[in-house]
Amino acid sequence: MKANNKELVKKTAIITIGNVSTKLINFLLLPFYTYILSKEEYGTYDFLHSYIFLLIPVIGFQMDQAVFKYLVESRTNPGNQKSLVTTTTLFMLMQVLCYAVLFGIIGLFWKYTYLPFMAVVMMSTVVLYDTQQMVRGINKIGLYATAGVISSTINILCNIILLTKFNMHVDGLFLSSIISTTVAVVFLWASSGLAKLIDIKAFSVVNLKKELSFGIPLVPNEIAWWIIHASDRTIVTVILSMASNGIIAVSQKFSSAYIMVYNIFNLSWTESVILHYKDKGGEKYISDTLNSVTALFSSCALGIVAVMPFMFHILVKGDYGSAYYLIPLYMIAGVVDVYLGMLSAVFVAQSKTKYIASTTMLAGIINIIVHLALIYFIGIYAAPISTVFGYATILVVRYLRIKKETEIRFNLKGILMQAVLFAVTMIVYYIRNPYLCGLILIADLVICIYMNKIILLSCKSMVMGKLKKART
Repeated sequence: MKANNKELVKKTAIITIGNVSTKLINFLLLPFYTYILSKEEYGTYDFLHSYIFLLIPVIGFQMDQAVFKYLVESRTNPGNQKSLVTTTTLFMLMQVLCYAVLFGIIGLFWKYTYLPFMAVVMMSTVVLYDTQQMVRGINKIGLYATAGVISSTINILCNIILLTKFNMHVDGLFLSSIISTTVAVVFLWASSGLAKLIDIKAFSVVNLKKELSFGIPLVPNEIAWWIIHASDRTIVTVILSMASNGIIAVSQKFSSAYIMVYNIFNLSWTESVILHYKDKGGEKYISDTLNSVTALFSSCALGIVAVMPFMFHILVKGDYGSAYYLIPLYMIAGVVDVYLGMLSAVFVAQSKTKYIASTTMLAGIINIIVHLALIYFIGIYAAPISTVFGYATILVVRYLRIKKETEIRFNLKGILMQAVLFAVTMIVYYIRNPYLCGLILIADLVICIYMNKIILLSCKSMVMGKLKKART
């Protein structure tokens, strides 16, 4: 299992190098965005963006997830890898052509200002996702990470230029996304060698059916996730206002950045589970890693909440002050999301995509019911609370299933300790006394270091070993 851990850490490190730096810069530009854009503009972009990412898995059939899984399983079979890449690419091009015609027809009847931008963002993102997962699937993780650097850097630069020099506002945000996505796709195809795997004769109806059978059941799952994420935006916008949606968009930036960091790890974690789930001792490896990683990310979330009283007014400008009170609730949702992500990799390895979809749909329905039941009483706070309820529902249902079928277990004592720490930290957070906030920040730091001492010592040992090897 040590070899598996080294493999997991190595791949995570490569992806992290390729993503965190530029994503962090984008997050630190939050003061810039909140200064340039009004709450209504930021709310409009966030609202449309949420609908775009509802449609992407629908029009893409989740082929990116399918091709990645089967390419990983075919790493000892070059012929099947060529067939999978060819089949996926040709199907992807056919999709783009069909959807271009469809959006063109829709545009004849619906003269909406942002429709062309939305259509191009959706199609280019589908192509990027498929291409990225094919590159990961053939184990060229370095290029995958480099494409992330290129895309994020160009997106940031374009945002700055288009928003300040050309005063494009919402149009500029969409255009930046299109430019950065297109450049990343071109880079990956030019550098990865995917083009050499394209052979028309290798197109396989069998592989296409297999990919669609895996991917299509994930579409309802993604729709359900959208219900959990974006229905909040819709309900808040309709019942409250677009400006209120802008407040939610800003308050979610912090949990989104946190989840973004976790998702970088989850890329290599999912691959590791697919590769080693059936190994002897595989369930113990998954169980041990799951508890170590969730404890680490829970500690990180706790640290974000504890430091936010000192950082909020530095990171957020303009008329967004009420976002402060929503941040801890969205961070709790983020922690539950991390637990979900760790468990979901097991179901992906088992190819139980229909089960994933059905449980997520249940959570989406619960999310909407809770949100509508609470919004007239507690207003904007109904959004994060309903999200926590939705996430918690999936977590409990999926964990009970995994507990029944496998030896994978949560460390319940550790979860209880994390819950107590969160409760105390949030009480101090809302009191907003600077001395109490400083005291709880120090206490959380000490306790979290103690809780994660094993994984921190392992990381230290690994880094020292690398440095020693580099000197020799």
